[in-house]
Amino acid sequence: MKVLIVEDEHLIIKYIRNIIDWDALGLEVAGEARDGETALAMIPSICPDIILMDINLPRMNGLETSRKIKETLPHVKIILLTGYREFQYAQEAIRLRVYRYLLKPIDAEELRNVLESAMAEILGERSVRRIVHEAKHSEHEAEKVRFLNLWLTGEGSALDEDWIVGRLNDFRIRLPDGRLIVSLLVIDGAGRRYPEEKELEWRAFFVRNVAQEMLERRCPSIVFTGPEGMIAVISSGGDIRDVAECGEEIRRFLHQRTDFTVTMAVGRPCGGYLDIRQSYRDALRTMKRRFTLGIDRVLTADPDDSDDASHAPDERQKDEWRMDLRLGRFDKLEADIRQVFARFRASRATREETMFFAVELKGLLQTFCRESGVPDNSLLPGNEAFLALLEDQETIGETEHTVLDLVHRVRMRWEEIGKSSAARIADKARELINRQYDDPDLSLNRLAGQLHVSPFYLSKVFKKELNLSFSEYLGEYRMKMAKRMLDESPQVPVSQVAEKCGFNDPYYFSKCFKKQYGITPSRYVERKRT
Repeated sequence: MKVLIVEDEHLIIKYIRNIIDWDALGLEVAGEARDGETALAMIPSICPDIILMDINLPRMNGLETSRKIKETLPHVKIILLTGYREFQYAQEAIRLRVYRYLLKPIDAEELRNVLESAMAEILGERSVRRIVHEAKHSEHEAEKVRFLNLWLTGEGSALDEDWIVGRLNDFRIRLPDGRLIVSLLVIDGAGRRYPEEKELEWRAFFVRNVAQEMLERRCPSIVFTGPEGMIAVISSGGDIRDVAECGEEIRRFLHQRTDFTVTMAVGRPCGGYLDIRQSYRDALRTMKRRFTLGIDRVLTADPDDSDDASHAPDERQKDEWRMDLRLGRFDKLEADIRQVFARFRASRATREETMFFAVELKGLLQTFCRESGVPDNSLLPGNEAFLALLEDQETIGETEHTVLDLVHRVRMRWEEIGKSSAARIADKARELINRQYDDPDLSLNRLAGQLHVSPFYLSKVFKKELNLSFSEYLGEYRMKMAKRMLDESPQVPVSQVAEKCGFNDPYYFSKCFKKQYGITPSRYVERKRT
């Protein structure tokens, strides 16, 4: 801080200089004046923070000089020195908001204390002024960003061109009407890599400054925090190629000098202030395509780009995949999934489309696990966790890898427990048939329900473990039990044996028995009796 001494006596000036260790206090005696007029002339070049001034000065006394100083420098701290004890001086000094009033001869300790107190007050006032200034600047910037976002999106307001021009002038934004282009920038993997808000904010601040500086070299541009936390750019007078080339410069600069990368999406030019929303929508739609087109690059709006849905799998395809799972055709399923993602890439599918497909496929895998008796708790994530995982992924390649990994894990577990599981189910099925063979309504569907597996899977188990179909096994077992009954009780009527073996029709029973043993049950009983 700077000090100006105003005193007409040279010895007193010398005394004041010698009794204070100015450097230790952090003060500099920046000038000396012998009268009030000279002091006023020196002040503009010195800009003192503290003035030590005698009241009894030639040409213009200290009180009058103080009054003039306060008119231009209201925050300067004036310490008046006098050998007079007149009360009117003190009253006038108070009215002029003079900081202190010291009597001569000056006491070194008292002067040092007053100087330290003045310094502390100056620092406090500066801090308050800085806070007020920053608050005003912050509110001004926040209002500017609100206006720019409203202009881009047009949400909830019918914007008028005169109003837009007026607000641009209010914020001293130089964007001549004509060809306006909206671009969007995002820090790749921001939410995943920088969960702390402050970490992300300083990186976004850096990107905004780099983009502003580089874009301004080509055409008038404004860079600000746009919708959904993206960095938005409005450029005037250039064309889409100029903005894209500058975006590539920004991308390379950040790639080489920082620990993060950015993706930029450039919308198509629009005709004026009122049409800027269309350029913003182009940029937003193009930014969504980064999921399939890739990150760490500059993307430009395609004139033929639209929001048409991509070629997602239909119900026939999903039914085919259900069959592939039941038959264990995992290689075919994985190949089909890769083809789906290839179609997604070709059609520039959005994240939402691919997420929906991934969730549907996970549902197919869960159903298959339940039908096949494969525990899926440790294999497949819960719905919320799975959605969070998909939301966190930046590219379609990550989603494709996630989906194929789910299929691979289910396949490994299915193959691992397939043999033992099928054998256990086959044993349980035989046990249930042996107890219920006399029930004429016993069927594959009913038995599958009791075993909590699909009929299709149960049919596979019979073929694989017993080398028989369900109906073949049930028929053979019923014939075996019928023969045993006829052997043990030949006097029991054949019709009763048929009923006890699950046959409502004795004639059909007789036909099945003859097919199995080459003789009708009646003839078999006759032979037993003879």
